[in-house]
Amino acid sequence: MATARRFQDFFHRRKKANAVGEKVDRDFAAASHDEAMQNGVVFIDSREGAMRESGDVILSGAKIYAELGEALAGKVPSRASETTIFKSLGMAVEDIATALLAYRAATATQ
Repeated sequence: MATARRFQDFFHRRKKANAVGEKVDRDFAAASHDEAMQNGVVFIDSREGAMRESGDVILSGAKIYAELGEALAGKVPSRASETTIFKSLGMAVEDIATALLAYRAATATQ
């Protein structure tokens, strides 16, 4: 219970959270984590992937607000004033985009 309380206190002091990877330990802050996922505005990198692979989304019953690409393209209203959670499943396209940005930054200074 103390672990769940620490998670809840930590989460409620912040407005943004990034969740990366799978939730493998169901006992870790389960009640508070599920509450955060249910009450936060949840963005994901892939709706299909999240509904198939994300224990954080599936087990909590969280409602997905939008995919990250939809938000970046302005297809959904901003929810910046609310508590938002980005659930990343680690898609390869994100790795490629990051590598390209890093490469461009490195070669631009030469």
